[in-house]
Amino acid sequence: MRETWNVTREAARWRETKEHSGVNAYGVVPPVALGHKRHGVLSLRNTHHAIRITPLPMSETPDAADDRSLGQAAATGKDGRRLHPLTTVQQLVSSLPALGVLLLPFLTTGADPEAWGNLVPAAAYGVVALPLIVLRYLRFRYWITASEIVIRSGVFRTQHRSMPVERVQNVQIIHPFLPRLLGMAKVKVETAGSGSTAEAAASAKKAEDESAAAAEDVPAEETLYDMSLRRVVLSGAFRFSLALLALIFGGLQYAGFDDPRELAPYFEGGPLQAVAQGARASPVFAAMLTLAVVCLLGWLTGIVLNVNRYYGFRLWREKGNAGEAGRPDEVRSNGGAKLHYRRGLLTVSEGTIPLAKVQAVVLRTNPLMRAFGWFTLKVQTMGVEGSNQQTVVPFARRGEVLALAQRIRPLDVPEALEPVSRLTIRRATIRYSWALAALVAAVGFLGGWLLTGTSVFWHGAYWGLLAWPLAPVWAWLRYRCMGYALTSEGLLVQRGVLRQRTWLLPTDRQQVFYATASLFQRRLGLKTLYLDTAGASSAAAPEVIDLPAAEADHRLRQLYDRFQTHFAESE
Repeated sequence: MRETWNVTREAARWRETKEHSGVNAYGVVPPVALGHKRHGVLSLRNTHHAIRITPLPMSETPDAADDRSLGQAAATGKDGRRLHPLTTVQQLVSSLPALGVLLLPFLTTGADPEAWGNLVPAAAYGVVALPLIVLRYLRFRYWITASEIVIRSGVFRTQHRSMPVERVQNVQIIHPFLPRLLGMAKVKVETAGSGSTAEAAASAKKAEDESAAAAEDVPAEETLYDMSLRRVVLSGAFRFSLALLALIFGGLQYAGFDDPRELAPYFEGGPLQAVAQGARASPVFAAMLTLAVVCLLGWLTGIVLNVNRYYGFRLWREKGNAGEAGRPDEVRSNGGAKLHYRRGLLTVSEGTIPLAKVQAVVLRTNPLMRAFGWFTLKVQTMGVEGSNQQTVVPFARRGEVLALAQRIRPLDVPEALEPVSRLTIRRATIRYSWALAALVAAVGFLGGWLLTGTSVFWHGAYWGLLAWPLAPVWAWLRYRCMGYALTSEGLLVQRGVLRQRTWLLPTDRQQVFYATASLFQRRLGLKTLYLDTAGASSAAAPEVIDLPAAEADHRLRQLYDRFQTHFAESE
């Protein structure tokens, strides 16, 4: 489950607890990067300064009795903390674009009597949405103790959410552009155990006070990866986005330009006059020109969005918690070690990744990136929103990625992987052929209905069968991209053509082992080997597909024996 809330720095509180309580540095989450608890002092850091928060007297902090009555306090709303009042201003400004969309027809048509009808939904929006913003702020409360965080929210339906501190998986601090101008931040805390999402979309005012004396308590940090602007732009060149295209074409249709050739007169008389005349004269040239513009804008949009997301990307580790540099065995054994990252241009994000929470390491690439030797490094943790994976290195060479992965988990990546059965090419070719036949049939009947208004099959759909030779080619490429290896540290699984993934699954994080065989696999003597870890995605699971049945059973026994041996030795 992901809980999101915001707190003010001056409201931070801390209580002395024992190490086994699981609190560590998470006694409170201020809108700055989390630091460490040293000698009874909680040090909080961001990229510009550090502050020191001294533990309050026990009389001023919640004791055990207060913890037991916390649920009652949350139910009544007593003694809870509120977000900063500027939260309402930020949410009001964020809602203005939606109001502008409702008013746009009225503003563009002027005195047209029909346009006055558009004022009705705009007025209804103002009457309903604006009071809701204020009510959400007034109803929101949160309580922070040394053991849990409780949030009460909701206007029409009150929700009480309790999050144990020891289940915190990841902490992320987000500085959107507008809240950053107001000195505000949003804190997201990811917890394990649920795929649900809970948000408190608000921000909290940062305090202005700083304590220079806290600088000596901030652990020394070791920069692991610093992404230059040149590499950020280069990484965007391998991306393609349709976000801007959807906005542009939506705006053109709204303005009445249904045919791209209607834009040609606006380019006549300039340097593009010949192109505009050619587009008006030839529909084929206009279609090719439109496709070229779409590809160019999609490519440029990918670069812009990538720069906005990863500008100033920096990954660092605290030397004080992670042990000596280059000692991944100490990193693995130290549950307090954390990675920190900071990235973003308009929206700046800061976050922490506890190394003890890392379940798997994932390398990702695509055919174009792989051709130039570029990879992305991600880690799989429990509780991360969406794909359950966080990007550690957005764009780097394979050697750089593997070297940084060694700082997270001990790895043993062989040069060559064990292949799966070549019968997987046959199975994939048959599946792709049936899928193509179904697509041709659907297009034929749908085309006949759209063109003639009857159920007569449109014979033009048969041209789609010319794509059939691609089925065995794609099946062969799929086979070439599949492989696995049992290493001294766990299991390595690789698969995917357009989005190739390589999972590195440590033995001590493995949870479920099984081998399955479908009806068609049994006919060919094949099985699929599956290994599950916490936080794994069902959409893209680390499966070893189409192994010979005897080999799959043997590897399954090997994995389970290694798993038992590992934990027997650790005891």
